[in-house]
Amino acid sequence: MRHRLIKTIITIFLLLLSLSFIYPLFWLALNSFKDTAQIVTGGSFALPEAMHFENYTNALFQNRILSYMANSIVITVSTILLTGLTASMAAFALARMHWKGKGGFLSLFSLGLMIPSQIVIVPVFILVRSIGLIDTRLSLVLSVSAFNFSMTLLISYSFLRSLPNSIEEAALIDGCNIFTIFARITLPVIKSSLAAMSINVFLQSWNEFMFTLVLISSESKKTLPIGLLAYSGRYGTDFGGMFAAMVIASFIPLVFFLLFNKQVEKAAIASSMLK
Repeated sequence: MRHRLIKTIITIFLLLLSLSFIYPLFWLALNSFKDTAQIVTGGSFALPEAMHFENYTNALFQNRILSYMANSIVITVSTILLTGLTASMAAFALARMHWKGKGGFLSLFSLGLMIPSQIVIVPVFILVRSIGLIDTRLSLVLSVSAFNFSMTLLISYSFLRSLPNSIEEAALIDGCNIFTIFARITLPVIKSSLAAMSINVFLQSWNEFMFTLVLISSESKKTLPIGLLAYSGRYGTDFGGMFAAMVIASFIPLVFFLLFNKQVEKAAIASSMLK
């Protein structure tokens, strides 16, 4: 009887906790069908007085949300590929190759975890401007990749260090060079850790705001976080339209989480261990 009571209490608690997570999404979707007048006059928690589907049509066809989303997708995918490739190559060099000074380089890369991107935004802007990459998508890809490199490297390095190197030694004896060993043996072995860390890179890149605000000025190259600022003007904010745009913007991350929820959990655990 006591065991059943405890189980019932835990079930009720978990249901309430689940509802607390789901309700903000429901509130966002509900307000996306309202006009600004109803929202600002205290009706944000009430049902819509009228269904304003024009909030979605305006977001899709007038306010360039699809263009912003396309830019976010291109930059996010490019960042994931660049970060995963460079970090895995560096992890292979540090974990499997013997060369003088690799301990110092590992310590140097570890410092990247302790440097917030916000405090170096001015030097990054000066550097990007000096090499002629200002107002380009490549500047965002390089900047976001640089600040996700250290964590991806250390996770891949730790994973490689926990594995025996007998297979790689056998491949080396059979005549395989370093690049063949990395491409055909190491990458398939560490693909699970790279998949988990790609989730973290996805989150950082998809939600990137500061670098986009500073490095991008062309409207055609802006991403979703910056595009949502268009709804907040000098004389007011179109809350209904902004909520509709946020629903559209959250569609891809939501599908991503539903498909890769296990990898999201692994990435969260790995990130918390390093931080």
